[in-house]
Amino acid sequence: MIRSIRFEDAKAYAALLTTIEAETDFLLYGAGERNMTEVQATKMIESFLNQESANIFVVEEQERLVGLLMLMGGKAPRQKHTAHIAIGLLQSHVGKGWGKFLFQEAEAFAKTVGITRLELTVMKHNEAAISLYKKVGFGVEGLRKQSLLINGQYVDEYSMAKLL
Repeated sequence: MIRSIRFEDAKAYAALLTTIEAETDFLLYGAGERNMTEVQATKMIESFLNQESANIFVVEEQERLVGLLMLMGGKAPRQKHTAHIAIGLLQSHVGKGWGKFLFQEAEAFAKTVGITRLELTVMKHNEAAISLYKKVGFGVEGLRKQSLLINGQYVDEYSMAKLL
């Protein structure tokens, strides 16, 4: 089931982020770099829920959070129609269609709050994610050279976007 995050999810959300970040090097934070606590998760959830054009969607399976998509709408008047997306799934749930369903939920929400452009970045070598993003309608708009430094190596990212 996909739903919007709730305050009572804070502990499970912190654990989910910690696990996802430990399972892959494809995210902004790596294993042990963030160490999110329940208190920090609660503050993050509150921040998202207090913004009209932001939301965190979670995948809940058997009362356990197994995936998420964060949608962060623009705050400046000139970019209120845009939103940045970050997505993550437990490795055990990758390839089961949850990513596609998360994007569908995010797009439906975005349209209700006046967002007409979705943006994301993805590491150039993350072929599985790029394939998903293209399947759901995103296109590559540019290359961000050496945008990340992971394990002592510079990594390029693609900027991708979709117009709604």
